[in-house]
Amino acid sequence: MGTPLRVIVPLLPHIGNHSDFDPPRLHPDVSLRFVAAGEPIPATDLITLPGSKNVRDDLAWLRTNGWERAIQRHLRYGGRLIAICGEFQMLGRRILAPLGLESGAGKSAGLGLLDMETELKKGKQSALRNSRRGQRECRLAPARDPA
Repeated sequence: MGTPLRVIVPLLPHIGNHSDFDPPRLHPDVSLRFVAAGEPIPATDLITLPGSKNVRDDLAWLRTNGWERAIQRHLRYGGRLIAICGEFQMLGRRILAPLGLESGAGKSAGLGLLDMETELKKGKQSALRNSRRGQRECRLAPARDPA
């Protein structure tokens, strides 16, 4: 048995599903740690941004608590990042919320890691998508909306 994979997760105010982390938390080769506001952000192999019930407010929380700089530094030195559901939306250039469905109407600059923007609208839509990266193709199946 080697060194466990170190995974950290910011403990967001509007985290979607803590249960998403039960499988890696139980895996013997994974050391998973939630990091709360005010705690130092430790060195890690993988940062996982959990799902959010309020994307723009949690993005502001990440920035206030130093996560934006920590993520950029982590990626610059070869670290890995996974973003689940609403947190994936944060990775783009902008998040538009014209209807104010989660909090107030407005827009927020995203983290700028992906060339995309998200507009929050009523009624989620899920669709099967194909993606190609180099010679590898993958199919992305839609997630089920639990609502």
